[in-house]
Amino acid sequence: MYLYTLNYQEEVDFIKAQIDNLIEYLYTKNKFFVSTENENNDNMNKVRFSYKGEVKEPKNKFKLYLSVIIYKIIINNFMNTKLKKYLKNNYMYLNYNDYAEIENMYKDILLNEEYEIDDDSIFFINTKNYIINIIVNYFDEYDELNIEGFIKFRSKKIDDELEVAVNKLVERFMIEKEYNEFIKLLKYFVEMQENKLDEVHILVEKNGEYLIKNKYGEDILELFSTGLNTLECTEIIKAEDLIISGLITQCPKYVFVYGTENALNTEILDTIKKVFEDRAFFYKYNYFKPLKNYAKNKEYLVDNKFN
Repeated sequence: MYLYTLNYQEEVDFIKAQIDNLIEYLYTKNKFFVSTENENNDNMNKVRFSYKGEVKEPKNKFKLYLSVIIYKIIINNFMNTKLKKYLKNNYMYLNYNDYAEIENMYKDILLNEEYEIDDDSIFFINTKNYIINIIVNYFDEYDELNIEGFIKFRSKKIDDELEVAVNKLVERFMIEKEYNEFIKLLKYFVEMQENKLDEVHILVEKNGEYLIKNKYGEDILELFSTGLNTLECTEIIKAEDLIISGLITQCPKYVFVYGTENALNTEILDTIKKVFEDRAFFYKYNYFKPLKNYAKNKEYLVDNKFN
């Protein structure tokens, strides 16, 4: 049974690889047997797809899979021909390294098929679905597609959608860049200061709240709160700000965090890990045994770290 025909001139290796991956995937996962006939005339590559088997409505099913390939080709083409120009025209304050990082984000996110569900990922999933829907609508009208022609004459809506996605990526990049600069500043303060405490033990309760103790099990929240009395520590997000501020001020030799699985916001764990590096240790369970007489106790240093 005839399924579909693709014509293309550019990105030959990329397209061939995508077609091979699709045929292998359909056979391995669905026992969907697709064969191809290939022609090459005047630098135009033509691929005719046919099917043998017993799957119901194989043509419609194949077109859905094929639309994902066309989506990837469009994303790849925009990245290779338009992305850098768009960034230079609209974000002139970024440097060459910034452009390269955003291009990598573009490739990783818009070609990624696995997402952690959050507001950003939902946005990019919607972008992908919008573009694929345009392709599927074309398939409903025609049984043959010239890839370069489709990109050229149907690109306006798609480019507009991708430019919105790029703007979102730049926003994410700037937030991450500012966060990394913040981490560098905190690390600088920690490296320059004298250690005022040997150890700080942070226990994350089941309700997500925090207890802050010294090596003897004494509560040192008040010490962390010095100069920050305006903070309402009963609010978890503000308590996290207080903990980071207190750690930077007191600059302990070692930081131990217990009950990481109870953390409602893992950003504080990530921040502690990046600032204190190999001086920070993380435990899944909320269990801390205070020392009666302090001696450098190696058992604190051999548990599972937070990743």
